[in-house]
Amino acid sequence: MEGMQGEVGTTYVPQVLTTVEFLMVAVAFGLMLQTQRRHTHEKWRLSRFAAELAHGSIMSALFLDPLEPRVARREPMWRRFALAVSLLAERAQGRVVGGEGFEGRKRFYLERRVEDQRDHYFAKLAPGAASWKRVLTLASFLAAFTAPVFIGVGLLLKVVAPEMVETNYVVAIFAALLPVALPLVAGAATSLLVAMDVGRRADRFKSVAARLGRIAGVIPGLKTEGALRRIVGETEDVLLDELLEWYAAAGNAGH
Repeated sequence: MEGMQGEVGTTYVPQVLTTVEFLMVAVAFGLMLQTQRRHTHEKWRLSRFAAELAHGSIMSALFLDPLEPRVARREPMWRRFALAVSLLAERAQGRVVGGEGFEGRKRFYLERRVEDQRDHYFAKLAPGAASWKRVLTLASFLAAFTAPVFIGVGLLLKVVAPEMVETNYVVAIFAALLPVALPLVAGAATSLLVAMDVGRRADRFKSVAARLGRIAGVIPGLKTEGALRRIVGETEDVLLDELLEWYAAAGNAGH
């Protein structure tokens, strides 16, 4: 009786493994379809870009020429939007901050723009670098070593002991399940690296935070309006460069 029960149990090995493989492929296919919903993603991407442009225009309204928005030189399609926001921001900021004098406006820009953005990039730097390292290790290890090894093991077992693949759960896992599962995991991890843009972010966030830190150290010693405007222009160029890189990366990766 025990032998019959073991034999009945082993007859379900192919069905169980095939079911698991089907579910994994179905999940992978569902994730692929989800990434193809570009219409919603594109709306979010445009809205996020517009919000960041508006925020930059508001913070720099008292220092830069509102008729010459900096983004217009890089992304002409955003010129009209940036121009309208800059003009409205200049009027609003003129009433709120314009009466505080040179030192007040300098302190406003240092605290509300430079230090705020510097702290933001520093806060995002450590988690971004850690995520990049974890996902990169997972993708490279599985893609470069583990998956090919188990595919080879599975092929060898199917050639040498095909009857065991059909009757033994342990052998079936090595011969049928892992050769399918590991490439799926490796592919998902690699796609995640691209979608999250973690490699670029880990490098760029450190660079942007460092540049903003240097600028924050310079601003308190500025004595003239012209020098302050020059530093504001440099700061906005740094932040705009990062924003444009994100805008392009988000459009290409579809995340």
